[in-house]
Amino acid sequence: LAKVAAIDCDDDANKQLCGSMGVQGFPTLKIVRPSKKAGGRPIVEDYQGARTAGAITEAVASKINNHVIRVADKDLDGFLEGEGPKLLLFTEKGTTSALLRSVAIDYLDVVSVGQVRNKEKAAVDKFGIEKFPTLVLIPGAGKDPVTYDGELNKKDIAAFLSQVAQPNPDPAPGNGKD
Repeated sequence: LAKVAAIDCDDDANKQLCGSMGVQGFPTLKIVRPSKKAGGRPIVEDYQGARTAGAITEAVASKINNHVIRVADKDLDGFLEGEGPKLLLFTEKGTTSALLRSVAIDYLDVVSVGQVRNKEKAAVDKFGIEKFPTLVLIPGAGKDPVTYDGELNKKDIAAFLSQVAQPNPDPAPGNGKD
């Protein structure tokens, strides 16, 4: 759901970056997320929580920017009229999961991602939703909606979305390892 990187601050090539981020001791954990404004400076925060995988995962997931549009019955037609493909999650939950927020970031300006609560009866009926959660892809260009029947994980959702779009390129450098 998020990119994780390790930086060797003892390496001369990284000293300027580490200094600019205020790294003074080791290990130091930082949460870095993009600016809400296009082209803005990233937001860098010190991680002060417990040094457990669960606590770190929860902290990072809570910081994923939210580009998911909440769609109520009154908003549905406007959401569907916009350009490009749409992905709608029909759910009983009022909060937006880190998974859906992460997908929305990967497909920002490529696929519009929305969330519809089960209480939005007109939207639920329009798409014939009978169970929650259900993901529906509206491909656009007059094509019929497609209901997703795979696992709710990022890899499978990305494969499902590949029928209409590719995610934004990953700007993070790779290390050659998979």
